[in-house]
This record gives sequence, C-alpha cells and structure tokens, in this order.
Amino acid sequence: MIQKRYLNKKLVLFIYLIMVIIELYFIYNKSDLAIGLSNWENKSKEILDFKLPSDNFYGPGGAILLAPFLWNSPDYFIAISFYAILGFYFYFKICEKIQNDKFRYFALIIPLMNVYLFWLFVSSQDTVFEFAFFMAFIRYATEEKWIKATLAAIILAETRSAYWLIIILGIFCLCFLRSKNGRIFNRKAFLIIPAFILISMFNFISYGSASPALGGGMTAYFGFAKHHYLSLPKFDMDVFLSGPNGEFTRQELKEELSNAKSGAEVDRIYYKFAFRSANENPKETVLGLMQKFESHLINIQKVPQLPGKYVFDYETNSINIQNERLNWNLVLGNLLYEGYRFFILIFGLIGLGITIVLKKLDNLRFDLKNLEMISLFWIMSIMPALLYYSETRFKIVQEVSLIPLIVLIYSQFLKSTNEAKSPHH
Repeated sequence: MIQKRYLNKKLVLFIYLIMVIIELYFIYNKSDLAIGLSNWENKSKEILDFKLPSDNFYGPGGAILLAPFLWNSPDYFIAISFYAILGFYFYFKICEKIQNDKFRYFALIIPLMNVYLFWLFVSSQDTVFEFAFFMAFIRYATEEKWIKATLAAIILAETRSAYWLIIILGIFCLCFLRSKNGRIFNRKAFLIIPAFILISMFNFISYGSASPALGGGMTAYFGFAKHHYLSLPKFDMDVFLSGPNGEFTRQELKEELSNAKSGAEVDRIYYKFAFRSANENPKETVLGLMQKFESHLINIQKVPQLPGKYVFDYETNSINIQNERLNWNLVLGNLLYEGYRFFILIFGLIGLGITIVLKKLDNLRFDLKNLEMISLFWIMSIMPALLYYSETRFKIVQEVSLIPLIVLIYSQFLKSTNEAKSPHH
C-alpha cells in the first residue's frame, strides 16, 4: 500500500510537471517580448572564463545559473524550462504537507492559473531563477533543513538582492516568536549572517562597495523621485521616469554622474539624490509610500496595470502616450491575474481570521505543520518594497508560496470541525 501511494505521487508529479511545460511552451510562443535570460550572457561568459564580472550592478547569481545553458542561446527555452520545473518540483514538495488529497490538488492547480508568472519566466531576466530558489528555500526552511535552506537563500539573494533583507529579517522575526513561545530555534538558520558578511567583504574589495548589488542606488532614486507617485500603479515606472525630459535629465545629477569613476561611486550618487528628493518633496514621498504599500499588499490588478510606453515630460509637465501596446492576449492575461490575486487576498484574509479563532479555541486542534513561517518571509517583503518600490514582478513569486499555507488553513479547518462534530472526539 505504501509503495502504491509512493508510485501514485510520482505519477502525479510527472503529470504536473508536464502541465507546467505545456503552459510554459504556450506562453513562450505568445510572448512578444525579448527573452530576459539573454541579459546575463556577458557575465556568464566572464565567469566561465574565470574572470571577475566586470560590474556588480546586479549580483552574479543569474549569470552563474545561466552559465551551464549558454549553448541554448538565443531562445533559452531549455534553461527556462529547467528552472521552472525545478521551482514547481519544490512547490509540489511543499504542497505534500497538505494531507487532504482534494485540497492538495487544488493548491497545485492554482499557480497554473497565474499566466503572468509564466509570462515573466520568459520575459524577465530573473523571475524563473527566483521562483526555483525561493521555492527551494521555503521547502527546506519549513523542514528545518537550514544548511540547504541557506545555500538556496544565498543563490536567491545573489540573483535578486532584496532577499538578503527579506530572509535575514524573517529569520530574526522567527527566532523572536519562537523564543517568546518557549520553543528552541535552530541556530543553523543564522548561517545566512556570516555568508552575507563574507560576500559584502568580497564586494568591497572587488567593487569598492559592500552593497550586494550596485543597482540599489538607481532603484532608490526611481522609488523616491518627485514624480514616482504619478507612475505606479498605472504605468511602467522605469519607462515613465526615464524619458528625454524625465527625472534622470536633471543637470546636477548628470554632472555628478559624468565625474563618477566607478560603479560604486555612481551608486552612492543615486542614493544621495534619492535622499535629497525624498527630503525636498515630502508630500510626493508620502503619496509614493502609500502607493507602494497598497500595490504590494492590497492591489489586485497587475502592477503596472497598463502595457506600452507612457513617458513623463518634466519640462512641459505632461504625460506622453507613445505606444499603448494593447492586445487581447495582454488584456486577458491581466484579467486572469486579477482573479488569481483576488483569491490570494480574500481567501488569505479569511484564512487569517480562521487561524486566529481556532488558535484561541483549545477544543479544536489546528496545526499548520511549520508552514506558518512562509507568512513571515512574505510579510518581510514589504520592507524592500517601501525602501525602493513595488511591482507585481517583485512579489509574484512570494505570493505563490502563500497558496499552500492558505489551502492548508481551510483543510485544517474542515478537519477540526469534523473532529469536533464526531461523537468519539
């Protein structure tokens, strides 16, 4: 019987991953954007030639992960498929903690409705990598396998640097909550701290800055530019603020950047102007922070909501519509994402209420089997969102990890109420 159940799980996993590949191939052929992974090619070649990457604008994680697949250029469908399968494999293992078969299958199907996630696998330079290693981190963290979790976290954070902050804060929060409840916390979870220190030292020696990625300053300037609040959630902020007469054409900023002698110095200049803009434009900054908070936690539409090219002109104080890029594929994709996000938000909030109530009732057994820590790392993601800015592509992977937790809450609720009604309870 045990062997039969094991074989059934392997068959379900095989069918599930085939479904993933079919959907990925469909989206791949529908996408009208360039393949995002190609952005890592030059760094990957430098690494394979045993050279230090020429810059640290982004961490080297993506370049390292692409290196074994350079032969698959220029379409990189094999590379995208490999990391998508890896991510969904770990997601499948996370869902195994849901004992009820019907609820578990439901949790497995929900992410397949998220066509925008698959779109980003193809068009984004790091989403598919992020998905694979965030799911790996969550799987190992929920099983208290902290050495493997730390390795996954390092690759993840060196691919998208905001995860250094998310994971370190999440671990400290988890430690605090467990110690408060008298539970022993595994010290191996703190291996991420010396790893961060060593990488920071390496970056300082190699690039003149301990920052995990030298794109942070520019990102901060985007997030605190005076007219940031006009861009999101409607428009693509990068395009909106980077026009011929946009925020990056300020004369003083251009002069300082022209005199910068290194990437580290450029990074510091952008941070300087980000702080200055926040200080000089307090009303716009508050509106921007409100927008970031709402976009990250509450907004059910994809952010940015509109495709195309909308550019702010600082001199004429106007918005130029240059290319709306509207087509039914994008509109329907956005509509599907809105339904998916609605499920996450509404059922997540109801599930939170159920958890609070059942935890207070001693007569109902309610065990989340360690999956509750997923919510901590998701909550911590609000910090880089507020410090920089938030779009759907920065939160979409973390939201997928919430699905097993939400579904498990309802599964446990049904189990608890059935046990309470049982005459033998």
